Amino acid sequence: MRKRDTISIILTVFIGVIITSLISYGALTKTHTFTTGQVISASQMNTNFDDLFNAIGTQEFTEDNALTDDETVTSSLDAVDQAIGDQTFTNQYYVTDADDLSDCVQNLDNQIKTVDGNVYTATTDQLINKRITRAKFGWSDITRVSIDAAAYFVNITTDRIAFWDSQLVFIFGPTGSNASSSALTAAAWQYLYLDGSSIEALKVGNPLTAANFINSTVAPAKLTTSPDGWYCDASTKTSGAFETYDRCIMAVTTDASSNIIGFYHDADKMTYASGLSTKVATEDGYVGLSTAPRLVTFIAPVFVNLVDATFTFRKTLNDVDTFYYYTTDPQINSVGHILGHSFLQVHPNVNQLTVVCDSSQKINVSASVSTPYTRIGVSTDGWRFPLGM
Repeated sequence: MRKRDTISIILTVFIGVIITSLISYGALTKTHTFTTGQVISASQMNTNFDDLFNAIGTQEFTEDNALTDDETVTSSLDAVDQAIGDQTFTNQYYVTDADDLSDCVQNLDNQIKTVDGNVYTATTDQLINKRITRAKFGWSDITRVSIDAAAYFVNITTDRIAFWDSQLVFIFGPTGSNASSSALTAAAWQYLYLDGSSIEALKVGNPLTAANFINSTVAPAKLTTSPDGWYCDASTKTSGAFETYDRCIMAVTTDASSNIIGFYHDADKMTYASGLSTKVATEDGYVGLSTAPRLVTFIAPVFVNLVDATFTFRKTLNDVDTFYYYTTDPQINSVGHILGHSFLQVHPNVNQLTVVCDSSQKINVSASVSTPYTRIGVSTDGWRFPLGM
């Protein structure tokens, strides 16, 4: 039976109880009384209905005729119960206002458990897995980034899910979205955090606003114990502090004019609007290379181990075929991976690769031969978010 039919039955029984009560206490007098087989007119029916409505409208329910005794109330409820019968109602919750939504999220929060830093629940595994998602970020201008709707597990003094359901725009710096943020400075990394203290003060179930984020030049630290993730207490400028947790969710870098460098982001891939020239050792441009390894430091934040880069190889004079290699520190004595190959020609060869760097975003590069004519150029094109951020 549909829910609408059930409601109709309940209303019918309820009206029936009222009519019965009115008749019992003499409050209802019908103008017309009908017998079986009698032909009646519409005006007679309308008159009787008017009698009913007038009786209900003028009736005063007092202690003498109200449904106050247990027997009357019980029989009325029994009638409703019989009308409902064996109806099965589907287990759905209809959210009608903000308070209902808050209650839903609170109930969800109450079910969250942490095991080795991972989020589990006995009854809502799939919902939890779908809700905890990385935001998609966008470059808005030289001081702002957009943050699409997302949800993150956070550990402050209690475990909870921090979420927002529409795109936000965060303005960097102390005059921006959060007055406690670091100022933008030249050629520096700025880490974007969920502001633990402001989130803790927020009612559970309420979505975050731009004010619940904070940027800082203080880099996060990876916590391998619960809560697993990249955290920093930006209020005390202590990396990985176990006080007020600020969870790091992304990072941007600035140019020489303290402007946020443009980028594109999707999934785990962050790509700069233009490749950034990257030094080999201390040199820019095409740098001489031999069999002795030279260090390359990519332009990437501290939590990155995968970098997208462009390598250009060239000869300044035809001499011998040359292979170029890279290794990840501290594996400096390994053969490593082939970056590219230059033939007996002056024309450059270009290769775009995703390389594995060390915890300082460095690799070693070398050549298969040592000649004064071997050159390499490196550009950082972007980087990949690590698992768990």
